[in-house]
Amino acid sequence: MKNKKIISYFFDISFIFISLILLFGRSFMGIYLFGFRIGEYLVGASLLLTFITFICYFLYPIIFEKLVRIIRIHFAIVLSFFLISVLTNSSLTNTYAYKSSSYIWTLSFLYLGFYMFNYFELKKIHLGILFFISLLVYVNSILVFYIPDAVLEFFTNYSDKLERPKGADLVMVFVIATFFSMKKFSYNRLALDVFILLSALYMPLVMWKSKGAFLGFISYVVLQLMNNRSNFNNLLYRNLVIVSLSGVLFFLSSLGIVRGSNYDWAYDEVVPAVVNRKVTDSAWLFLYIEDGRIYSYDGNANWRLQIWQDVLHDSIDDRTYIYGVGYKEIIPAMDDSSRQGHDGKNENVHNFLVNNYARGGIVHLFLFLYLYWIFLYKYKEKDKSILIYTLPFFITSLFDASMENSHFPVLFYFFLGSLFSESLD
Repeated sequence: MKNKKIISYFFDISFIFISLILLFGRSFMGIYLFGFRIGEYLVGASLLLTFITFICYFLYPIIFEKLVRIIRIHFAIVLSFFLISVLTNSSLTNTYAYKSSSYIWTLSFLYLGFYMFNYFELKKIHLGILFFISLLVYVNSILVFYIPDAVLEFFTNYSDKLERPKGADLVMVFVIATFFSMKKFSYNRLALDVFILLSALYMPLVMWKSKGAFLGFISYVVLQLMNNRSNFNNLLYRNLVIVSLSGVLFFLSSLGIVRGSNYDWAYDEVVPAVVNRKVTDSAWLFLYIEDGRIYSYDGNANWRLQIWQDVLHDSIDDRTYIYGVGYKEIIPAMDDSSRQGHDGKNENVHNFLVNNYARGGIVHLFLFLYLYWIFLYKYKEKDKSILIYTLPFFITSLFDASMENSHFPVLFYFFLGSLFSESLD
């Protein structure tokens, strides 16, 4: 009883911490405490959690019966990390080695989520808080910072970055806030209606922010609607009402985005402006080949394509395609000031599989593809939850640096752990 009470307190503290990450994102992770940022502490905690899990698995394998294959794959990834570090002369005493390999360690939060959700589940109050956070994040993305001046001053003074939510963050918040509410309430019609209305509110914003995030977002919405299509039967009037309300919310959301961005479009131009900005502008879909390289007519898409091809060509030229460049320095394809952003700090290739390949070669690419194959396809025969939850994170991370930061993979894996536990079965 005493142990369960301790775990209960830890769960509550963890949920508060998670709520702050969802609400403030990168700004919260950049807060300095005793010379290190919260995000750095989180990566350090994931490193420690990884080795604790391995020790517990070897001593008490029955505890992780449902995660055997995942732990074994993770163990192989960690072993290869040490081998690759030796082969590439990466120093294990340099903190950069662990920063650049964070994609290996953050996976351990799946085990923490699995363990905690075996004892506790998200209650209605937790789901209500997540829903409220999703609305606050939306408002913060539409308007100039709604946060009180005192809070803004705190982040300005103690965080390394004050940043509004990016497209990947919006997908993360939306999926976590809606997925568990629908699953908790057994996908009843009311939960589905709320999901559709919130989707209509979020969709223009995600469209406006990022093409890659929109692909992840729309894949999730479509999968949820398909998985719950039986709830639409014989309810024509209700369906028409929800569709009409969704249309109104989509327009109002588009209007808020356009007006908040200081564009002066007429009312009938608002929706086309939002949709055309990144989605229906088909330039990014058309590729062409010149001098043996693939190019896109869209600037952002082309920027990514050139980086990904440079990673591949560099690995072939330097013969690092088997075990990668390691963890001692920036990926060579990003060692270019024109690719490092305005602050000169960006070193992410904006595709987590390309990043894994660059760092760990074919070895890590194969292991992570196998891991995600388990997530995407090895779900229960009658329950597609793992597929529905995982796919939007996977797609979004194919076009963003989300898996290389600290908060996105930590929350993704933590909540994924609940789907392997008993609490949501």
